Amino acid sequence: MVLHVGGAESVHAVYLNDRFVGYGTDSRLPSEYDITDFVTPGGTVDLAVVVVRYSAHSYVEDQDQWWMAGLHRSVHVEARPLVHIADVVVGSDYDPATGAGAVVATTDVAFVNAAQAGWTVRTTLAGPTGARVGRVQQAAVPADFAVPYLFTGHKVHARWQLPTARPWSAETPDLYTVSCELLDSRGRVVERAHQRLGVRRVEVRDRQLLMNGRPIWVFGVNRHDHHPDRGKAVTAADIRTDLEVMRAHNITAVRTSHYPNASVFYD
Repeated sequence: MVLHVGGAESVHAVYLNDRFVGYGTDSRLPSEYDITDFVTPGGTVDLAVVVVRYSAHSYVEDQDQWWMAGLHRSVHVEARPLVHIADVVVGSDYDPATGAGAVVATTDVAFVNAAQAGWTVRTTLAGPTGARVGRVQQAAVPADFAVPYLFTGHKVHARWQLPTARPWSAETPDLYTVSCELLDSRGRVVERAHQRLGVRRVEVRDRQLLMNGRPIWVFGVNRHDHHPDRGKAVTAADIRTDLEVMRAHNITAVRTSHYPNASVFYD
């Protein structure tokens, strides 16, 4: 069982049934806690999240914004298998001269207990229309980590070469979907994960910012999580409204260097 605290300003401490679980010190990144040993089936759970308004981190977070302490992002509990998908990292490239593209995906598998052989990851790529692109790729999850200088993690890699790709741009935001399935030694699907990405190439050449070989203009502004009624506690609908208003005023870029935004913002 994992407790997810999306954000709390400035620092927070977590207690379950009056037992200290842990604390988080980054108000703009999720903090996750393994609470398996703190809960019992059918038992009552008393959760307390103590938020400290001022801390040693307050000065670091002293940006051009209103200081509003408290829980400002979602809090939820989820159950994860002992062997599960920890992360899926995807990347892409596009050649504007030939129209060819490439997609790469790395699935990171986590073992709560000792790593076991026999686990595999099956990875599939779908195009913007939902149709499968290329072949389904399946590979074993590395389990032998007692190899000096060689072990790079329980990671499975997949790669596709696309002779003709549909490139992502602001005008045609076509997205591909990478789907990963974690299979046990019997071939049963334990968990699935999906990641969307655009096939594109971003580069700086001759002092110009190029998207798929073409120069683009960047009209950007800062943005904070802020709502006139709920303060820092903004919803996905609030974020979408912000972006729609910005786009209506010909803003094409958002500066997020103040702090990491909620994951829904990037979606």
